[in-house]
Amino acid sequence: MDYSNVEYIKIQANDENQYFLSKDVANLCGQFREFISIQSNNPNRGEYITITLNMAGPVIETIIQYLHYKYKYLSADVKTIPKFDIQPSLALQVLNASIELNI
Repeated sequence: MDYSNVEYIKIQANDENQYFLSKDVANLCGQFREFISIQSNNPNRGEYITITLNMAGPVIETIIQYLHYKYKYLSADVKTIPKFDIQPSLALQVLNASIELNI
């Protein structure tokens, strides 16, 4: 895969952790897709479109892992898709975040 034209967004957690996510993967999330669409035409946005979330880093990291999982298996046969595991200690926070982010 040629990564020279891949664009990324930056996601800032409330604990100062930062994550970078390709736009292709980010577009699987309703809130990210909406924010990208609004910010893409903003001439003052800087090098990256930055999304600041009021969520802890481990929750955002799990959401990003899920978005990569979803992107990877988008067109796969349902029978071949492996289980996506979430740490039990984060499960409720990840569920709330996924509802808030419209995943």
